Amino acid sequence: MIGDWIAYDTTVKEVCAVVERVYFKKDLKGFKGDRAFVESDYAMKMYSKLRSSGAGLYNWRAINAKTAEEKQRMTQEADFAFRQAFALFPVSPEAVFRYVQLLTQSERIDDALLITRTAMKLDPKNEQIRAAVTELLHMKRQAKGAGPKE
Repeated sequence: MIGDWIAYDTTVKEVCAVVERVYFKKDLKGFKGDRAFVESDYAMKMYSKLRSSGAGLYNWRAINAKTAEEKQRMTQEADFAFRQAFALFPVSPEAVFRYVQLLTQSERIDDALLITRTAMKLDPKNEQIRAAVTELLHMKRQAKGAGPKE
């Protein structure tokens, strides 16, 4: 539906760049997916929801893993599935917020910010996404020891 460009080693930055080009700029040059798919909100929502649900199952299995190896493997699968869900419909609240949760739990605040900022470009009036960006920026400042801005 969106082509086969997402692989396990595709970074969040690369995913966000493609999402911005295809969904925000509407630039389909070199797009190898189904153009009708990216023009159908219903199809994008449905497939993103399904992939996000699968990602949630992987995440649950990672949280409840019995071994470090299983936890790592399930976290990798959850991450991959959430990247796909986001690429399928980048303004899906489920895909955005569940992926951001996984990223923040993994202490990947910069990647979480990329996801939320990209989603905000596509849906600038969404107050939940705007609040998530603000919270992530606050978390980033705290992690650096800078504390909140006055």
